Amino acid sequence: MINKEGLKRRLDKNQLLSLAGASIRQADGELAKNVTERHGDNILFLMESDDGLYFSLGERGIYALTSNGEHKRYSFEDFLSMLRLNSLSRGKSGVSDFISDDKDKVWVKDPETMNSIWNTILFMQAAS
Repeated sequence: MINKEGLKRRLDKNQLLSLAGASIRQADGELAKNVTERHGDNILFLMESDDGLYFSLGERGIYALTSNGEHKRYSFEDFLSMLRLNSLSRGKSGVSDFISDDKDKVWVKDPETMNSIWNTILFMQAAS
């Protein structure tokens, strides 16, 4: 179980909420309820693009509506591997609004938000 106060402090430290800005969706909103129902996990953070793609951080994994229109679940380990591979293959100048897996792209808003997500996931893994 995630320590909610510790996570809140980490979100503040990582500036995830301020970086996500207007893309943040409320935990009691319709999208959050749909993501929770679809994946059966407690959603801790949720953001949505103007195109309707979403990225969410749950207690047990990452959930996203990808660029191919698929609702996907990623374990923290798998998502961290994707982040590492994308960063290594693109370098600092090639970072974009999406990270890729074998067949699809996951929206992460921008490089700064992606970095904050990365640090938050690392914190969650260390805390569990």
